[in-house]
Amino acid sequence: MKTRFLILLAICSTVVAACSKNDTEMTAPDSESIEVSLGLPLAVAESRTTVDDTTGETTWSAGDKIALWATSNDGTNVLEGSIFTMWHYDASYASAYFTATINAMPEGEYTYRAASPAPTAVEGLTATYTIPSVQNGRNDSLTDIMVAAPISAAQLNAGRNELDLRFKHLLHAVKITIPAEGNMMGHPVTRFTMTFPAAVTGTLKVDVTDPAAVPTLENGSNTVTFEFDEPKQAGDSFWATIYPAYLDGEIRYTAYSDGYTSKEKSFTVTKQCEAGHVTPMQLTIPALDLTTTIAFSIGESHLGEEISSFTITDANGSPLFGPFQRNDENLYTVSFDGEFFTPSYSGQQVKASFESENAIVTQTFTMPEIVPYVTTTVAPLTVPYLLYEDFSGLKATSGDTFSESETVRSTTPDGVSLTQYGLAEGWSGARVGGQTGLSIRVNTGFETGLFAKATYKGQLDTPQLTGIKEGKTVTVKVEFNADAAGDYTTCYVGNITATGAVNGETAISNGTTINMTAVSGVTFSSVFTQRSATIPNCTNAHRIALQPNNTRSGELTLKYYDHFIYFDNIKISIQNQ
Repeated sequence: MKTRFLILLAICSTVVAACSKNDTEMTAPDSESIEVSLGLPLAVAESRTTVDDTTGETTWSAGDKIALWATSNDGTNVLEGSIFTMWHYDASYASAYFTATINAMPEGEYTYRAASPAPTAVEGLTATYTIPSVQNGRNDSLTDIMVAAPISAAQLNAGRNELDLRFKHLLHAVKITIPAEGNMMGHPVTRFTMTFPAAVTGTLKVDVTDPAAVPTLENGSNTVTFEFDEPKQAGDSFWATIYPAYLDGEIRYTAYSDGYTSKEKSFTVTKQCEAGHVTPMQLTIPALDLTTTIAFSIGESHLGEEISSFTITDANGSPLFGPFQRNDENLYTVSFDGEFFTPSYSGQQVKASFESENAIVTQTFTMPEIVPYVTTTVAPLTVPYLLYEDFSGLKATSGDTFSESETVRSTTPDGVSLTQYGLAEGWSGARVGGQTGLSIRVNTGFETGLFAKATYKGQLDTPQLTGIKEGKTVTVKVEFNADAAGDYTTCYVGNITATGAVNGETAISNGTTINMTAVSGVTFSSVFTQRSATIPNCTNAHRIALQPNNTRSGELTLKYYDHFIYFDNIKISIQNQ
C-alpha cells in the first residue's frame, strides 16, 4: 500500500496588517485569516498526480487540490473540506506545497482529516467524488482518490506548523498494455470501451474519518470508455481507475479508430479488486469488424406536422433503405456485414419519402461517399413543404423577361402553362409575367367610365397538392412574399379544383383577402413583404390560387388601371391544428 506523507506549514495572510518573525507573536485573533501551506515530499509530475509506468510511484503536479477537515474536541468542524491548491514545487527538497486561506483557529486540540483531490461536494465528514465513466487513459489526480488517516494536533497558527498526514488510495487501477504485434485491427486506437461484470464507475461517497472504510458507489455503471489524447499503438499502455469491486464474469472490450471498429472480444475474470492495487492486463486489439454502416437522421421539417416514417428510394422509386419508423433518438442505421462495395450508393441521387398522418412528401438528395467498414453519417434530411417555389428556375424564352397578356384591355385572356418558363408541371397563370431567376407578377385590370366598372382578373395557380394523402382533407398555411404596384390593390388567396391553364374567371373557394399598400418602385428584383393565408378544406385534388383584386369604385371619366402584384417564395404546409 503506497502512502503520501504531508507536512503542514502556515504563514501570515496578506489580510493581516503586520507579522513578527517571533513565533510567539504570530497568533492571530479569531476574526483574522491565515494562509496555510501543506508541504508534500514527493516529486512533481508533468501534469496532474500520476502513477509512473516504470516505478509505480505517485507524484504531484501543479493544479492538484486537497481537502482538509479540522474537528475540535467538542465535535465542531472548524475546517470542513477546506480546499488547498498546490502553488510551488521545490526540486532541491523534492517537496510540493499546497496553500489555502482559512479563518484563524481557536487554541486547542483538533482531529485532522484530509482527502485528495477536491471533492465535488462535502457534507459534514462525507466527501462526494465522481469516478468518471469516460477516462483519458492517464492515472491522474482527477481519478486517484485518497483519504488520510486522522491525526490529532494543535490548532494551526500563523506560522510554521507540521501535520504528519498519510494518505491511502481508495480506488483500484488497471494498467492495460497492447502487446507488441498485438493490434490486429491495423489502425491506431483512438477510443476504447471496456464493460465489466460489476459497476466500476459512478458517484463515490467517502467517509473521511476512516481510510479503511469501503466507500459507497451510487449510480454505478459497468462500462468505462477511454478517449485518448494521443492514439495508442501496439506496445503502448493506458490506465483505468475503477471502484474496488468484486469481479466475477466476462470483461468485454472493443477498440475504435477514426470511425473504424474492431470486433468485440471478451475474457472471464474472478477477482476482488483491492483499493490501492494495480492489475496489469495484456489486451490484444481484435481484428477489424467488417461492418459498414450508413446513418440517417431528420433535420428541419417544413411539412407542418410530425412525420411517422420515411423511406429512401432510388431515382426511379425502387426501395433502397427503410422504411424507418420515427424514434426519439433520431438515428436510423443500415449495416452491411462482410466485404462491401460502394458504387451503387456513393454519389447516387436518391429520394427520401416522408409519411405523416395526412401527407407523403419527397425530397431528393445526393448520397455521400460510403466508406467501407466505418459508419458514414448522411447530412440530416430535410422534410419539405407540401409545395415550395422560389422561382429561381424561372426562365424567359426570349430575353430576361416574359409577359403573357399582362396588360391586355377589356378582356379576360386565357391562362398559360408556366412549364414553358421553367416551373414544375402544373403551374399556370393568366395575365402573368416574370423575370429569369427572380420573381413573377400577376395583373388584374380595372376599367371604368360613366360610373360603370369592369374587372379583368389575372391569376397564379400552383400545381395540385399531391402530397396530401388520398381521402384526407386538411387546412394549409400559404406563406409568400408579395408587394403591390398599384393603389387599392388586394390579394385573394384560396383553392381551386380546375386543372390545366385556367383564366381569372375560375371560381376560387375557401378564400381570404389580404389588403396591400402600394410600394413605389417595386420591381422583379425587390425584396417583397412576407404574407400568409390559411386555406381550409384542401385535398390532393386542390390547387392554390393567388389573384390580384382591387377596391376601386366606378368613375365618370373613362379610365383603365393595372393592379400588379409581384410574388416570390411560395411555401405551403399543413396548418398545425
